[in-house]
Amino acid sequence: MLALGQTVFWDEPLKAMLPLIGEQVGLSVDLVAGIHDTDYFAKLPGGVASQSQFSALPKNDGATKNFWSAAGEFSALFGSEATVPREAFSKAGVPIEKLSQHEPAFIDHITEAYGWRGIAARDPRAQVTSELSLEPIFPVLQQTFHWALNETVKTIGTESVRDSAIAAGDSIHTLMCDTRESCMGQTLATFYECLLSDFHKLVAGKNVASEITRTSTLLSFSERTCNQKRFQFVDLFTNPSTRTVAIDAYNHAVEGSDTYSLDKFGTGAIPFDLVIPGVGRGTIRLAPHALVIMTPEPIFVDLKTEIRSITDLAKVVEARFGPCALVGKAITLISMLASEFIFAFHETASSYVHRTRAMHNHLIKNGIDVRVNPILRVSLSAWDSLSVVDSSLDLPGHLQQGFGAQQVSCGDFAEKWRQVVSEQERILERLHEARSPHAAICALTCIAGDEFRDLAAEYEKLHESFVPLREQQMELDKKREQMRARLRAIKREWQETEIKMGQMYRSGNMHERNVCMETVSRLRAERRDLKAALVRLGAEKASLSADPVYESTRTRRKQIEQIANELRMKVVRNAYLTAYGLRRTDCRPSAWWFPVLSPNGAWFKTLMETAKMRIEPLTGELE
Repeated sequence: MLALGQTVFWDEPLKAMLPLIGEQVGLSVDLVAGIHDTDYFAKLPGGVASQSQFSALPKNDGATKNFWSAAGEFSALFGSEATVPREAFSKAGVPIEKLSQHEPAFIDHITEAYGWRGIAARDPRAQVTSELSLEPIFPVLQQTFHWALNETVKTIGTESVRDSAIAAGDSIHTLMCDTRESCMGQTLATFYECLLSDFHKLVAGKNVASEITRTSTLLSFSERTCNQKRFQFVDLFTNPSTRTVAIDAYNHAVEGSDTYSLDKFGTGAIPFDLVIPGVGRGTIRLAPHALVIMTPEPIFVDLKTEIRSITDLAKVVEARFGPCALVGKAITLISMLASEFIFAFHETASSYVHRTRAMHNHLIKNGIDVRVNPILRVSLSAWDSLSVVDSSLDLPGHLQQGFGAQQVSCGDFAEKWRQVVSEQERILERLHEARSPHAAICALTCIAGDEFRDLAAEYEKLHESFVPLREQQMELDKKREQMRARLRAIKREWQETEIKMGQMYRSGNMHERNVCMETVSRLRAERRDLKAALVRLGAEKASLSADPVYESTRTRRKQIEQIANELRMKVVRNAYLTAYGLRRTDCRPSAWWFPVLSPNGAWFKTLMETAKMRIEPLTGELE
């Protein structure tokens, strides 16, 4: 089995359970665990400035909306990358832009994900993680882990458990420092590679992987390695006899997604990148007389003969660049490695797998044999398993809304969290349906309870005090509508009379013509009187609204609506963070939480005992 992750500080080390579960059922599971180090390291988003070479940033729906930091992310207990999108506020009727007064910092704060930080590089040049030097980033790694640990410790309500958590965190700090000194290579990727087996041991109690590697090693590409199974899928795109079908299959699979079709990369592009040491990563393009690598500065290699196989490509690449790594894009990387390994993915991970399957099915449909192993999906239940931890929890603010308490036991949390998530989802639905201020205030009375009940009662009285005014205004509106209806009738009668008057003139019937003229004169006078009456009624209606009593009432009502909007915004934020954050972290918790909160291993053991697994094929249709 193959387990790949870009960092050791998220969920990947939990896959150490796979060989242990294998032992329990009489199977020998060889786990190849690796660091996916052939992607680019995150850069600062366009709206964020920093004087530091590396910075740890929160995730929000403002300045860091599109920020992604897989190789440098940290989450405190209950923390995740789940931001509260502006759309969630809009759906719930919260006038977020009005409340923010167009201040970007306000939007950043109110949409920020809870308990998450990701490290980004200031350098605008993209740098592959495998070549990122450890020395300048290490202090930020250490500080960010320290932040995540401290936030986690704050949530532990039992003193003895809190003390053991601090001690466990100190051990991880020491491990990081020791590994920094002893690990050869001194890149971030080698640092993670050296830490991975130790993190397996932290959560599982012993070393379990049969091999620790990195994708830059696993996908090292040369004449010596090119005949490995993992590179045979690439051959479908280099061989002229299958290239067209393979490209069509890829483009068919990405259709309708945010992933570019191959024509967007240029003529001859195939869905694989070459990672060239010291240069960078770039899409491979094949032309009859040239090989093009779309690194930040594209590289052109003149060819004497066309590349017609994976072996041809390896010869040219090694001769020109020396050993490189050949990496499939997201969809094809799975195809490459699934030919040799069974990928182990947590539920919700690699959401593009269905597109890989669609590509394989398209190839099979067109007569190309595709032989790949299925995926093993691992379903974790972190919060159900928390029941075995003998401690209380000091809940973060957003969770207090759902649980109705500042502190709960781990057992109560495990028992109630699913119900709490469902209730918070219903709150979001209820606020979505309560569009008017009055309806929202009624909904908040049920949601917020005592916190808002007195204000809601006052608002209801204010609302009722407008009943006489509304009745008077409705009576005036009724009269005005009757007048407008008569004006429309006058207009029609006037037009008809003038037409008749013209006919009488042409026929010489002057008597009837004079009658028509008198009718027009009468209609003109009636219209003038009606218009004057409409103005008087409008003024009367305006004077009713301008009554100082009503003005004062209206001002107070707006004040309560403002308070309600602020409360509604808080409720939406808390509900969203709870509902979406807990679901995410339940299936993909950070591995280091387990030895910190449960040093005796009980939490991890229960997680392992309750884990569910399913086979997900990479060809055919899912049942």
